[in-house]
Amino acid sequence: MARALSGRTAVVTGGTRGIGHATAARLLAEGAQVIVTGTKPGGQGPAGCGYRAVDFTDLGSVSGFCSELAGIAPDILVNNAGINRIAPFAESILPTSRVSNRSMSRRPFFCARRSCLR
Repeated sequence: MARALSGRTAVVTGGTRGIGHATAARLLAEGAQVIVTGTKPGGQGPAGCGYRAVDFTDLGSVSGFCSELAGIAPDILVNNAGINRIAPFAESILPTSRVSNRSMSRRPFFCARRSCLR
């Protein structure tokens, strides 16, 4: 029996743990070829997935990954990557907030835009 996503390629940012890991595993189970991202060189997602190290806080890393996306031409792009910097609110600082905003909002947009340029 054919699986629903056979022949499709999916990219899941932040796919090494948590919701991203579960999403990647489900896409894989449905037949997609899946590539996940994480921040550590040599990291991994669910068994059977490809892996790319991408630091979404670094514009150069994001730019390189976006260029690679154009070559991969994914059918599905799940922007799940995030930053978790834990501190009491009173100790939170604006630069940390700006990094989180760039990483979780603007840079995944660039990935989505680039992956559409086929």
